[in-house]
Amino acid sequence: MPLHTFLKETESIDLEDKNDQEVLIFNEEEIPDMLLEPKPDEKESEDERIVDIESCINQNDQLKPSDPSHFTLLCLLGQGSFGKVYMVRKDVGAKQDQYFAMKVLKKATLKVRDRLRTKMERDILAAIRHPFIVQLHFAFQTQGKLFLVIDLVRGGDLFTRLSKEVMFTEEDVKFYLAEIAMALEHLHTCGIIYRDLKPENILLEVDGHVKLTGFYPHII
Repeated sequence: MPLHTFLKETESIDLEDKNDQEVLIFNEEEIPDMLLEPKPDEKESEDERIVDIESCINQNDQLKPSDPSHFTLLCLLGQGSFGKVYMVRKDVGAKQDQYFAMKVLKKATLKVRDRLRTKMERDILAAIRHPFIVQLHFAFQTQGKLFLVIDLVRGGDLFTRLSKEVMFTEEDVKFYLAEIAMALEHLHTCGIIYRDLKPENILLEVDGHVKLTGFYPHII
């Protein structure tokens, strides 16, 4: 049986940063040109060159305006070198009372390359709608932070399940491979080559269906 991770609410914490005064919708025009132009020591190698993805953006990009005050922080789901991921509840406006995962990135810790890749991730997730790919619901920024609000996937990831069960049944393998293949096929039709396929990036819903995450792609 697929892993089940039950929702556990913790004490609410105010998510809004008191040092962040202005809330903006996150898009390319709001990042100053001086931040988009790499410094000499930050230039990409040919293998790491970031390719524009404008051809992938379509009418699905319908993100609703929002800001940190619209959410209640419930618990920390994980953290990395650039930021943290929280479980949050939407308390105001569209999709009120729904639960999400919120990725919070500190701008001060992001190099130019990382900011570009974050924008690329935002654009791809905003453009893609597929049952087996994590969906972006809101994206915005404050003076010091970037926020990406995505599906809350409560069943853990494939790596954790495999480490606990050691071996999958043939039926499970067929099931997961079929859904992963469908997700990859959809990305390919959008001109996106997914380059980070690994068990840690294959999330599981509580009913066992997969959700692909972790987008550092290259565009055809």
